[in-house]
Amino acid sequence: MPDTLWQVCVDYFFPRRLELRSQKTRNAYRFALNHYGRHLGHEPTLDDLDDDLVTVWIGHQLDAAGSAYSVRERMGRVLTLWRFLAARRIVERWPTIRRPPAPDPVPVAMSQEQLGLLFESAMYEPGKIGGVRAGWWWQGYLSFVWSTAERRTAALSLRWENVDLSAGVALIPPSARKGGRKAGVYRLWPEVVTLIDRMRMPPRELVFPWPASEGRYFHNFGRILLRAGLPNDRKHKTHCLRCSHATWLAAIGGDATRALGHSSEDTTKRHYLDPRMTDKEQPKLFIPWQSPDSG
Repeated sequence: MPDTLWQVCVDYFFPRRLELRSQKTRNAYRFALNHYGRHLGHEPTLDDLDDDLVTVWIGHQLDAAGSAYSVRERMGRVLTLWRFLAARRIVERWPTIRRPPAPDPVPVAMSQEQLGLLFESAMYEPGKIGGVRAGWWWQGYLSFVWSTAERRTAALSLRWENVDLSAGVALIPPSARKGGRKAGVYRLWPEVVTLIDRMRMPPRELVFPWPASEGRYFHNFGRILLRAGLPNDRKHKTHCLRCSHATWLAAIGGDATRALGHSSEDTTKRHYLDPRMTDKEQPKLFIPWQSPDSG
């Protein structure tokens, strides 16, 4: 068995877990192990799969006021690898520790005014993206995400061969979507068709080509938010459009769970519905410090 946990992942773990074929998922394991290694002062090995060592690592992260979600995600990768190796008796000990509880998420949706500002600001993006005028690219892309509630990576994978603008239909195959099991088939709004149609040239495979890095994507998105006078944080980028879609759909009586393809209504409510717009106001109680006849 290789010396380091990362080499164990590459040579033994990943080839035996078919659900871990995504490079993005494998990178998440690499990031988690690198983080653990920086804490240890060396690359983690099988000997470092120890309850006390992992607990101290997690404690340091929580003390540093890091995001509980990030801490849970990194710890989850290490525990998943550890349980896999223990089940195959590569290591003798099983983990007995659990991930720290996560605070309840607070989904953030944009108001109608904020969404209008976002789309207006997107039009002023300079330059070109994959040969397409940047303002047109961003407006077309954001309109697709807003109207379909599709995730960033899946939306960026949309190919012209899977789009029929005359019929107003777009398809994203399962391989490009989270979970890799369900295709995304969307009826495009006429207003979205108009924005995508003006992006036809130059000829290319992807509707929304993004030749730059992921970091550049979020940087440019942040620039659009700042120009619009909106908060430039992780809660106001692509995921916020999905939350906004779900929240507004629920507010007008639509089925947000179905729109997002969730199997659980609770998942939709916890992670996507902004309570500021969807929670019904409770009846107001009486004012005990006023007399009944004081008005």
